[in-house]
Amino acid sequence: MVKSFLSYLLIVLLSATNFGFASEQEAAEHALLQGDATKTKALLDSIEQPASPKHLELEVIYHLMLGNTESAINQLNEYEKRFGDRADTHAFAAEAWRRVGHQANIFSKRKYYNKALASKWRAGELAPGNPKWLVLQASAAAQLDKRNKISSDEFTLTKQVMSLDEKWGFIAQINLAQNTDDIKQGLILTQQAHERFPDDFFVQERIAQFYWRLGERAQSQQHFFQACKNYPQTSWFDKLKWLNSCLQVAVFADKYGLGREVGVQALSELLRSFKLPTKDNLDLAIMLTQLAQGDEAQPAWDFLNTVIRTSNDQNLVKAAQKALSNRS
Repeated sequence: MVKSFLSYLLIVLLSATNFGFASEQEAAEHALLQGDATKTKALLDSIEQPASPKHLELEVIYHLMLGNTESAINQLNEYEKRFGDRADTHAFAAEAWRRVGHQANIFSKRKYYNKALASKWRAGELAPGNPKWLVLQASAAAQLDKRNKISSDEFTLTKQVMSLDEKWGFIAQINLAQNTDDIKQGLILTQQAHERFPDDFFVQERIAQFYWRLGERAQSQQHFFQACKNYPQTSWFDKLKWLNSCLQVAVFADKYGLGREVGVQALSELLRSFKLPTKDNLDLAIMLTQLAQGDEAQPAWDFLNTVIRTSNDQNLVKAAQKALSNRS
């Protein structure tokens, strides 16, 4: 038992070192992405009263990840009440309220989705010089204006974003093209954006979503893969989008038989970043064994052996042993 715990602790420390975490909170957030809430709980328990916006954000994320929706709502309301004068607060709240809506019962969903839209709008209002938050506001404008097919506010805000920043200007224009069903213009913009920002996570993820909406899975997969190769050093929700981008590459390969090689590379990228012996990571490793050929599966075999050596979760160990027994 002691050996297993020490081995697990070493994995946590190595993972933190590899990512260069500047704080315990960053390490806790990274563990949450892997389905491990223990570091976050320990950190939150050590804080008598969350004093900073970052601590309250972590508490909201923690409850959302565990499915404690009511607790997440309470902490999110407290967060907005205490730090409502910050644009960053509303940008975070927009994504958090949207996820609350996903978890809420069918009768409450619209209420929380509307709160997410209001938060998007407020983020842009409070930071008219921040192109990323103005993109949120423009997105909200498109959804809030139910009277007209095309929102004049979205047009105005898109032009404002374009005047501030080329990258976010592309993203705002792609959003506008999609919202106005101007597919031809959207395709032109995605090509231009890709050529100008081939290694930018946000641009590539947005292009991937555009092609996915069109049903162009092969092109969508390629752009999700480009996003997967460019880890964003920004918010936790951005990092979650990165995780989902990598996963989507693998899902396209597994479910639709597209781009097996990039599917393998995306899963390998995740397993290079995610070292903790969790059920989520075990699922990644098993998917890799199913897609990989020959030595391509080595990151998965290494991870499965790590689970067997270090985990105290017998169900996890048995699942890893079963997966290893299928090794040819």
